[in-house]
Amino acid sequence: MLEAGTKAPDFTLNDQSGAPISLSDFAGRKVVLYFYPKDSTSGCTAQACNLRDNYSELRKAGYEVIGVYKSDADFQKYPYMAGTQIGDYIIADLNGDNEINADDKKSFGSPAAKAVIGFNNTFRYKDFELTFDIYSELGKKKNSGTLQSLECGEGFMMVTQDYFDNRYHPVNNPEGTMATPNMGNYSNARKATAASNIYFKDASYALLRNLKLAYNLPSALLGKVGINKAQVYVLGNNLFMLTGYKGFNIDAEGSNILEQGNEKYVYPVPRTISVGVNINF
Repeated sequence: MLEAGTKAPDFTLNDQSGAPISLSDFAGRKVVLYFYPKDSTSGCTAQACNLRDNYSELRKAGYEVIGVYKSDADFQKYPYMAGTQIGDYIIADLNGDNEINADDKKSFGSPAAKAVIGFNNTFRYKDFELTFDIYSELGKKKNSGTLQSLECGEGFMMVTQDYFDNRYHPVNNPEGTMATPNMGNYSNARKATAASNIYFKDASYALLRNLKLAYNLPSALLGKVGINKAQVYVLGNNLFMLTGYKGFNIDAEGSNILEQGNEKYVYPVPRTISVGVNINF
């Protein structure tokens, strides 16, 4: 039985794809090892549920990026990981030990909203009806795996307009605030900032989810043709969202329950406008 503070012995096991993986592969990084004595017991179920429920807390820890290394003077001013290059992100030395390592990671918040607000109503005037539905989630953070790919700076990747406009280049864009494009010769520092405040975003939003304008045809007119009720309407879905989030889909979650709070390549919910007629005989 290992006790708290004991160094874990190295071992090698196969992962879910059958490839060997060793504990030493993660040297210098924080790792969660989960062991249990037997499947399908109340103990292992409770432990697994606890890991699942707190996994987002473990994932959301990352580095705080405070700028881009643009000159040798920046390397004199800020500590850096071995192999860091001009154009890589500057990582904040949060504990002040003049080194950049896992001890400088911090939490960026929770994917669970602190407040959920909804409001809907219907206004009627003569034969007209106006119905709306507003929904809002406030105080939640999401990690955008989509932006991790589109704004990482790998030279062969498609990029967002925001990344193109704000990428650092010593000649074309010396005031850029995002890491310079790189054709795959990534430093450890660039890889490490995949978990950072660059991609953990405030995912608060307010959405006009539905808006419907309807007109009820006069019953006197309908009775002559054997119709009990008829309504002509225009319906809009997801018409307007107020948010600062830049990912693809603000409500998206990974299919894996352990990846809640991570949005990656989930197609946005479209804005739709439809026209229809409801007829009751």
